[in-house]
Amino acid sequence: MRMGVCQLEHGSKNARDRQSVLRRRKRRATAHDDFAVEFDTGLVSNSESALVHPKQRDLDGEALLLPLHTADGSFEEADGEWWNSPERDNSVQWLLRDAAKRPLLNAQQERELAKRVANGDEEARKILIEANLRLVVSIARRYAGYGIPLPDLVQEGTLGLIRAVEKFDYRKGYRFSTYATWWIRQAITRAVMEQRRTVRLPVYVSEQIHKLDKASGKLLQELGHEPSVLELSEEVNESEQKVKNLLQVSAEPLSLDAPVSEDEELKVADIIENRDAEAPEEALNRIIRSEEAERLLQRVSGRERQVLMMRFGLDDGKPKTLEEVGRRLKLTRERIRQIENRAILKIRRGGPITEL
Repeated sequence: MRMGVCQLEHGSKNARDRQSVLRRRKRRATAHDDFAVEFDTGLVSNSESALVHPKQRDLDGEALLLPLHTADGSFEEADGEWWNSPERDNSVQWLLRDAAKRPLLNAQQERELAKRVANGDEEARKILIEANLRLVVSIARRYAGYGIPLPDLVQEGTLGLIRAVEKFDYRKGYRFSTYATWWIRQAITRAVMEQRRTVRLPVYVSEQIHKLDKASGKLLQELGHEPSVLELSEEVNESEQKVKNLLQVSAEPLSLDAPVSEDEELKVADIIENRDAEAPEEALNRIIRSEEAERLLQRVSGRERQVLMMRFGLDDGKPKTLEEVGRRLKLTRERIRQIENRAILKIRRGGPITEL
């Protein structure tokens, strides 16, 4: 059965609850490179819709509007209802089984297909994608324990595979599978990291955290205890300070609504210092200064008041240069300086300037 590449979109849901009401039987398909994937036989049969992908976005978030093959050979687009339907999950299972059946390409075949892709051959593009779906599944299975269902990981990996097909340069001489592996892994790890975190981190930081996690698990098995920062730094060949920083940013986020203790009504948000907040004594001084400034400014004319307000930032808290004030009032810098000096002289004659 020929799989058509359709419009895909990230955002799939786990359909285990829906599938639990269906009659299913488990089967295992095996293929090259010890590839084995367990799949479910569901509602879709060979006589029904051909194997499809859900809607897809590329790695930059832009939708890829690609055709969907149906059983009669016509094209249509997968809509939102299909995306949330049981058929979507069954189609992914067909993907897994279909991938295992497809023959591997040799280097010459990859090169020929890549040449055709470079010339805009859509059929060659589909063949190259479909022939490497087993690579996607093989890589996706390594991340199955990170909280994202395998079908969703496969879809994310397929995004990376499509990007690899688009960017592959056959003239450089290396195998397509080698090149595609990096793109597939990047797409999957990005999805995993974004799924696990409330605050999004740059991809390169997430990859460093993932590397640190793997090293920590390895050392835990070897040493029998939680590795220290020093042991981790030696394992990943990074400085202790960098490891500390990575451990800090990788910590699970704590809810601000979480209680501090069982017998207290205080929440985490109540005891965290807000370094940007104004201290009470600073707020009081600011109020006193503003009241004193208002009293002093009553001694000058309207134009002089305008100049002083802008020069000392009394209007918006942002002092302005002579040039900025002049631009606003359509006067020269020298004229603004004269007005400012005259206003200050008036205020000084009226009494000491205590807060201005």
